[in-house]
Amino acid sequence: MRGRAFLAAKQFDLAAVEFRKIIDHPTAGIVSANVALAHVGMARARSLAGNIAGSREEYETFFALWKEAEPDVPVLCQAKSEYPKLVRQPGFGRP
Repeated sequence: MRGRAFLAAKQFDLAAVEFRKIIDHPTAGIVSANVALAHVGMARARSLAGNIAGSREEYETFFALWKEAEPDVPVLCQAKSEYPKLVRQPGFGRP
């Protein structure tokens, strides 16, 4: 929730830190979809911060984790619509 709050506040670096905590410690707390969802949050934070390559990588990790999910899950549908919009632009974000 903190990561999402930081995203809403446009504090993308702080959001990424919160999502990274979940990704780096997947067995801390209740095991659930939170790890996969943290990858979506990280993808969004990286995209908004201008790290397009990093964002694409996080979306791809999420898609790999949820490859057997029902195709109409709202967060999956939203991620699938966001992913193609990531455009590599010269001089924008990290290589």
